[in-house]
Amino acid sequence: MVGTHMAGLVIGLTGGTGTGKTALAGYLRRLGAAYYSVDAAAHVLYARDRGLVDRLVRIFGPRVAGPGGVDRAALGTAAFGSAGALSRLNAAIQSPLRREARAAIARMRLRHRVTVVEAGAILFDLGLAPLADRIVVTRCGSAVRRRRLARRRGMRAAEVCRRMAILRPAESRMLAAARRCRRARLVETGGSPESLGALAVRLMGEGYGLRAV
Repeated sequence: MVGTHMAGLVIGLTGGTGTGKTALAGYLRRLGAAYYSVDAAAHVLYARDRGLVDRLVRIFGPRVAGPGGVDRAALGTAAFGSAGALSRLNAAIQSPLRREARAAIARMRLRHRVTVVEAGAILFDLGLAPLADRIVVTRCGSAVRRRRLARRRGMRAAEVCRRMAILRPAESRMLAAARRCRRARLVETGGSPESLGALAVRLMGEGYGLRAV
């Protein structure tokens, strides 16, 4: 409680790459939800956490260092070199990112009626699931995901498939954890933008005891 205001609701938003998490979050924001992006928080850490920058340089070499901390493009190329490289990146950033996210979520819960926390496929790996009152897991078919990734990132089909394969272990862990979590709800997001908008209205309505603003 803060004064006479009840603490707000936190919705964790997780799912595989290309499953429409960010698009769905956009519709939820239009309906009045506050928004926290774990990916954006990581970008802030790349710029300001000198210890993290030094750690990433030790892991991936000087090519990932940039004038403002980490060269994100170079880091992305290095991290997606293999599943092992991506695991090393996640292990390096997990602790500082968890601290940042936990503090931010606690603040936002006190300030907003509804907060959406988008955390890629690592909501459970980061230990953020216990902070969420409800968890929404986006999923859709592989063909839809490949088309979305190719369109959004301008990658060739072979590169899209390679990256999806590298991400598969983390996504499999996420789905397994979601199926064990009674607060998690899997939602299909392979339809049109209009269908995502309608889904957002439902999520802000009867499904979670909320009403669209």
